[in-house]
Amino acid sequence: MIKRQLVSILGVLVTTAFLLSGTVSAATLGSRSLSLGSRGQDVREVQRILAQNGFSPGQQDGIFGPRTEQAVVAFQRTVGLPTIGIVGPRTTASLLAHRAIYTVVRGDTLTSIARRKGTTVAELKAANKLESDFLVAGRRIIIPGASTSAVTTPSRSRLAITREERSTLARLVHAEAQGESFLGKVAVAAVVLNRVDDARFPDTIQQVLYQPFQFEPVLNRWIYKPAGEAAYRAVDAALAGQDPSQGAVFFYNPQKAPHTWMATRPVILRIGNHVFMR
Repeated sequence: MIKRQLVSILGVLVTTAFLLSGTVSAATLGSRSLSLGSRGQDVREVQRILAQNGFSPGQQDGIFGPRTEQAVVAFQRTVGLPTIGIVGPRTTASLLAHRAIYTVVRGDTLTSIARRKGTTVAELKAANKLESDFLVAGRRIIIPGASTSAVTTPSRSRLAITREERSTLARLVHAEAQGESFLGKVAVAAVVLNRVDDARFPDTIQQVLYQPFQFEPVLNRWIYKPAGEAAYRAVDAALAGQDPSQGAVFFYNPQKAPHTWMATRPVILRIGNHVFMR
């Protein structure tokens, strides 16, 4: 009798465990917080979005391991969220927003992207304000009809950019923010893009960069030195709408220029050695 009861109880426990494991594996992204050790389809979706946006989560196996945690931290740092390595509500919202952004790879055409994403070439051009069919590998483009949120600045993510502009901006970021965190590099790139959007400054990236007496690397010609891979990733992050500078159009390093007139401007925040201002 006792043995039969034990077998019955064991059967219930096994069945319950099986059902619970099935529930976890079928969980949808946003239904729970994810952290090291989590498993399920929602973890796989996080890994897919991270990989699509240039962050390396390791194998997309639905297991939240150390590499996935590192990728989450890198993503959080890039979009300006607390770098805790946990996918909570805010990180989930940002990840879901980035499903609306596609990174162009070599060989892509507007036609092939439109076919894969279920849209049209005309809608892609309209959403991204593209005047030609020319695409640069590495550029992030908006997929019309997908969900977006406040982490992406519409005017920013639709900014057309040539290969030359991307290269020049990356070289400026490399020269200005070498030794800074990735977040600091993205912020420097964002300042240039903010100037393009600001009526007080020129209307193109090249014109902003070469406006007289604006950027020291242009004056000392460091802008002609090759940029590192991190600088290009920072430029792409800024083009995708990420702005850690919070709309700044000026920045400076008070340790290098302690008496600059910029010290009189309204300060937004400080990232690393740079102070960002309106």
